[in-house]
Amino acid sequence: MKGQPYRRIGYWITVLLGLYVFISASTVWQQRRTFETEYTNALRILEQEFVTILAGYETAARLIYDEYQFRADFLEPIARATRARQSFGIQPGSPPTEFENQAREQLYATLQPIYRRLKSLGFRQLHVHMPDNSSFLRMHSPEDFGDDLAEVRSTVARANQELTFVRGFEEGRVFSGYRFVMPLFEHGTQRSARSAHTHIGSVELGVGFDTLIRDLGELFDKHYNFVISRRVVKSTVFPEHRTYQKEWCFSPDFLQDPDISCNAPRGERLSSSISSRQRLSIRERLNAHERFAVHVPHRDGDQLLTFLPVSNLEGTVVGYFTSIEQKPALGTYRRSVFMILSILTVASLLIGVLGIQFIRQGRTLEYLAGHDQLTGLFNRRMFEELFRRARAEQSRNEGSMALVVLDIDHFKRINDRRGHIYGDRVLVDLAQTLNEHVRAGDVVGRWGGEEFIILLKSIHYDDAVRVAENLRKAIPENCHDGTKGVTASFGIAEVTLGEEGLEHFVGLADWRMYRAKALGRNRVVSDSLPPANTSKH
Repeated sequence: MKGQPYRRIGYWITVLLGLYVFISASTVWQQRRTFETEYTNALRILEQEFVTILAGYETAARLIYDEYQFRADFLEPIARATRARQSFGIQPGSPPTEFENQAREQLYATLQPIYRRLKSLGFRQLHVHMPDNSSFLRMHSPEDFGDDLAEVRSTVARANQELTFVRGFEEGRVFSGYRFVMPLFEHGTQRSARSAHTHIGSVELGVGFDTLIRDLGELFDKHYNFVISRRVVKSTVFPEHRTYQKEWCFSPDFLQDPDISCNAPRGERLSSSISSRQRLSIRERLNAHERFAVHVPHRDGDQLLTFLPVSNLEGTVVGYFTSIEQKPALGTYRRSVFMILSILTVASLLIGVLGIQFIRQGRTLEYLAGHDQLTGLFNRRMFEELFRRARAEQSRNEGSMALVVLDIDHFKRINDRRGHIYGDRVLVDLAQTLNEHVRAGDVVGRWGGEEFIILLKSIHYDDAVRVAENLRKAIPENCHDGTKGVTASFGIAEVTLGEEGLEHFVGLADWRMYRAKALGRNRVVSDSLPPANTSKH
């Protein structure tokens, strides 16, 4: 039974399916690696774009500071207000004195031209602070002043304390953005003579993300955005300015200026095409402050969303700078991978279906080749093969076996009276009875016509005789010829160790079976010997 073609086919199907799994896994892994490389590059490029555009504003801020740090009309009102606060012992948050108000009005008039110039350059904030970190004049919101910035504006506190230039992103009471805060000294004191005695406050230039996004958008074909944590807005921004912020379309945990573009059609269309599962993943990664990128298939072309965390001066992530760009190459690659996997899957399924069909047919043919088509018992050829295997095992184990041959009594009469169809039914019933009354390891076969054969393994001869008797009694109870129970005659031969083959033992059992018929049928003969020691009837 070795080397059946269908078994070899099964082996090759297993190999091909294993190859399919390997190629599919490799393809998916390569796609993931390609996408991860694209994500890494996108994050690096976005960061470079951001740093580059920001460096330009820092340079402009330093130039303006260098121009104004020695101008008397700029420094004198600030110095006068500082001396007034120090003379009267005014604390941050206290009502302003008349001296301060006059100085503030004078400074506001002085800074109007430069503020218009700064706004044309893209700066949004021009803010002057006192040495005690209280707000003195917000050119972008002049009605808001006097509030203590020490707890909410680290850039201001550090510049006033360390008397040095400070830069970085920071949340604001009105606007958030990148701050460039520079200390101010009375009479434009030279750097070598600067100290706390000459320190009169600080000035801040701030650029908002709307400006940075506008400039980047003019340079690169991307859709930029900035969002800030809802928690930060709630704890920092003046209550009357919080309504200015709107919920971000990708996560309710972040807010944005309505002028910054997520509410533009491109952002909204992309947001609406993201699955709820992917949206949840984005929100979780945002809350974990990760740097990441996401590929989103879209009807307008595959898009790449890049999320770059923005930290404040203390290193705390307070928002995200994002970009959306079309990536047709990712779409082409994704479709190519999908096509490859589809072809592999269809081919594997086809091979699998055809292979399974071939295996089933092979097993069916093997079954038919070894079984009787009517009764389902082993046929003569298969019985001979199984006997040889059992005989070899008996030789190794020195066990005992017995061979039983039985023949239905008066079967021709049943066929003549009831027809061959009924006769076939009797054969089937008898086969079922035999299978039900022998052990699982015993072998039952149809030897030919109405003659059956049984190989009882690992059994003493006396026990085999009792098995045959039980079978003889069970047959009439389960098999009928239409009027009464069918009987059978049995012959048994002990399968002894030696050189004899199946033919010898079948001949002996067959002779004893005919001896049972001669003695009146429906009986078991187990001890008679044929005349002249012949082994065949």
